[in-house]
Amino acid sequence: MKRLAGLFVLFCMLAPLGITAAGAELAEDITAACTVIADGVENGRLTDNSVYTYAEVKELEISSDKDIYGIYIKFDKECSPWVLKANGKVSAKGLDGFLHQYVGIDGAKNISISFAEDTLVADIFVFGQGELPDFVQVWEKAENADIMVCPTHSDDDQLYFAGMIPWCVANGYKVQVVYLTNHLDTHDRPHELLDGLWHCGLKYYPHVSPFPDIYSESFEQAKQLYETRGYEYEKFVDYYATLLQKYKPLVVAGHDANGEYGHGMHILSFNALTDAVKFSAESGLWDVPKTYIHLWAENSVVFDWDEPLEYFNGRSAFNVSQEGFGFHLSQHRFTGLTSWIFGTDYAPISLASQIRSLSPCRFGLYRSTVGMDTVSNGIFENLDEYFKEESSVESSTEESFESEESDSLSESDYEESEETSIIVEETTNELTSEEETEASNMQIVVEKSEQNTENKRDMFPLLLLGAAAVCLGIHIIVKRNSKD
Repeated sequence: MKRLAGLFVLFCMLAPLGITAAGAELAEDITAACTVIADGVENGRLTDNSVYTYAEVKELEISSDKDIYGIYIKFDKECSPWVLKANGKVSAKGLDGFLHQYVGIDGAKNISISFAEDTLVADIFVFGQGELPDFVQVWEKAENADIMVCPTHSDDDQLYFAGMIPWCVANGYKVQVVYLTNHLDTHDRPHELLDGLWHCGLKYYPHVSPFPDIYSESFEQAKQLYETRGYEYEKFVDYYATLLQKYKPLVVAGHDANGEYGHGMHILSFNALTDAVKFSAESGLWDVPKTYIHLWAENSVVFDWDEPLEYFNGRSAFNVSQEGFGFHLSQHRFTGLTSWIFGTDYAPISLASQIRSLSPCRFGLYRSTVGMDTVSNGIFENLDEYFKEESSVESSTEESFESEESDSLSESDYEESEETSIIVEETTNELTSEEETEASNMQIVVEKSEQNTENKRDMFPLLLLGAAAVCLGIHIIVKRNSKD
């Protein structure tokens, strides 16, 4: 009897571990087992895992014999808002405009998607329950940033800023990447951009400009070519200045003044960014404390991107950027780039310090309001006061929000619950009678609360305590019986 009781107690102790382990199981990719109907026709191009094939879609139906717990959509170039219907719930999606979007679903056999307008979709993945595979990107929008990294093109972040983004991520800093050009004239580069950043640990969606990519070989040529397209130089300065005010970064990193290898767009980026930093400070919008420029000779620093990082399982920040550039397959045809970052078969490169020409380690502190760097990798040196102030503001905001939320719930919890019930009921009736017009009526933005899920999570500690109490009770009873 003692052994049985002991086993039961052990079971109670290990039960939570079993639940955790089960919850951590990898979600099954059930795409192949699903039927995907686009505008009434089954279309294999949507599930072939290739960004080079795509289809124009307005209405999408996905069904499966297995429960669907999530969908991951890769749009071709741009996303339009869409409405998701699953398990009788209706919700608006795509409002952030992310090119890669994951949406969780509470175990449905059939789901439908209605786009606000005809939309080009490249790939769809459907998942069962469990932890998402690494390649699934769940992006967030940043409200502010510790550092704003400003590459021109979609691969420059993995080349001339190689190591910087993974190092900052690994050390817990909020990174916002801002690109000066887009690549909407291609089907692959926008996806390569996101795949590379995600691999580097970034979770905040990058900001991509409306400016097209135009090759030039000088600053003046770049300005002239863009002016003929209706983009005056001032628009580039305004672009950066607006984002400096939006994200209020403590650190900004930009291109070489000579455009690395003389690329006119890189030079334009340097000039527009530094002009924006100056304008932003003088106009009182935001005074960036530290601005680093690649290869800047004055106040030069050499960053160490080669130290092993626990965050990336012992790989260095540079190694992670090398892997990040590996996603930019469209650019691998330029052997000068691949040999620069990877080396050759006879002389492979595994350290950033091995790169002599245009080294991604060499930057200069172009402008600082907090003094010069005195330590290795001192990107955020002398910024303690800013972090303390930010922490204080966040703490104050959270306390205020919690207080207001508590008061609001105590006074109107019942009323809000009743209103939500009425809204959902009315919306469900409306959808039943007007399904043909719901896609165009994007004002129907009813998303059922995930309160049930949260309640289950909140009950978990109580269940564990209850289980422990039962175990203790049984143990006491067994002990008494043994004495008798």
